[in-house]
Amino acid sequence: MSKVEEIYDNRIWKELERNDAVPPEVYLNALGLLLRLDVRDALDGFEDRLKVLAARLTDQANWYLEWHLDILIVWALAKVGETSRAQELLEGLKFRISKMNKKKQQVMQKGIQLGEAVYEYARGNYKPALELLGSDFNSVAYKIIGASDEQIDVFNEMWCQLLLNAGQSSTAKEVIRERIKVRDGVPFMWRLLEKSYVLEGNAEAESAGERAKKLESSYF
Repeated sequence: MSKVEEIYDNRIWKELERNDAVPPEVYLNALGLLLRLDVRDALDGFEDRLKVLAARLTDQANWYLEWHLDILIVWALAKVGETSRAQELLEGLKFRISKMNKKKQQVMQKGIQLGEAVYEYARGNYKPALELLGSDFNSVAYKIIGASDEQIDVFNEMWCQLLLNAGQSSTAKEVIRERIKVRDGVPFMWRLLEKSYVLEGNAEAESAGERAKKLESSYF
């Protein structure tokens, strides 16, 4: 069993066996880990776990508890092909916004935008997902969904991947460089930098890859 599998099975999912377990909290943690794996192209081997989780999340009792959870549920449902259920949840969120005052509507519109983007991302529609997030996306502005800095950061990683997939390597490279200045020890960011250099034919790709490899070995 890999370290990530051990974390998912024994530290997250196993929590459901506790008498005092709060299932939505467990689902939130499970979804957060699986989305991060997906963004890092490392979801292989976790598909069955995702299907089991998504099956539970078709139950509307788990919907509308908090925005962050709803957005992750949209991703999971769309990822396993439950697109009509994902759309139903998105429409429900839009309806809830329509009942808010104008000022609150403007603020929470970012939540809808992010939900629509992860829906498209989950379905492999990278161009519309990038268009929804825009060219100057910063997940900090989306903390209104109730996520912590660490939880929200995965959407920055998703955006960088979308930029690279869209061939916007120069924009991605500058964003990734700035993020590395703040958090130098994240192997995945060095992998993204390596990818941006490769796309540009930049010789610095090798050194970025070596840095990523060194950090990965210290983690695992």
